Amino acid sequence: MFAGVGVLSLGADLFTLRLLLTLDVPRYVAVTGAFFLSIVVHFTLNKYVSFQNFDKNVHYQMGKYLGVVGLCYALTIVCIAIGVSTFSLSTMAAKLLSVLIVYPVSFTAHRYFTFRQATLPESAPESH
Repeated sequence: MFAGVGVLSLGADLFTLRLLLTLDVPRYVAVTGAFFLSIVVHFTLNKYVSFQNFDKNVHYQMGKYLGVVGLCYALTIVCIAIGVSTFSLSTMAAKLLSVLIVYPVSFTAHRYFTFRQATLPESAPESH
């Protein structure tokens, strides 16, 4: 399910990025705007669909989520900068390639940190 949410979020990101670039919005402003729009889609669908995490406070989770997003945003910007300046890729191509690095980091961090399910303590053995 996380992969499906990722595809939808990436679609929102790429569509918005293409639209902003077509409107001559500067590259990193466009990347940032598209990225932040996609995180709304990503957070909402992951919380309620992928991880079915209804029991935790949204504000608490959003704080954790934004920390992970900050890391992923930094990785995205670095990947795009390297792709454009070092490999002469277009912004869109560099963005697509950045997913290969950002996606595994995002999944791992969200699964084990942001949307981690509380574990129930094992019951103590009965004494006779």
